[in-house]
Amino acid sequence: MKTYLEISISASPVQQELLLPTMIELGCEGFQELDSALLCYIDKSKWSDDQSEQLQSEMKRLLQTVSANAAVTFREFKDENWNEQWERSIQPIEVGHRFVIKPSWAEYENTAHRIVLHIDPKMSFGTGYHETTTAPSAAGCAHRRSATSP
Repeated sequence: MKTYLEISISASPVQQELLLPTMIELGCEGFQELDSALLCYIDKSKWSDDQSEQLQSEMKRLLQTVSANAAVTFREFKDENWNEQWERSIQPIEVGHRFVIKPSWAEYENTAHRIVLHIDPKMSFGTGYHETTTAPSAAGCAHRRSATSP
């Protein structure tokens, strides 16, 4: 299992833009831009302990030129199946009074006798938490009510 090094750098959005090219040159392969920090990720197996210390030293030197008060922290973590973790976080979501959107792996006690839409979501579609899924379902509820109203 791979071990990754997360490098967290306190930096404004403008400073983050300045840091990105250098971090790519240093071998970082993934990034997360937060409001007040840049998170950089690198496969630690590409570095020996000496190289890792050299990288950390180089990073601190580099940051002093961008911001004298930049805080840098390093954290190691093991590779995980992020998709599996993400899937575990997806729970059934009730839409209106008639529908529920549910992935196949989740349990749902249908005590209100809702229409269950089984959708196995992927990272970009189908969780039911985005209005592109909930709006059509809600519209279906409204249409059904108006069609059955006198």
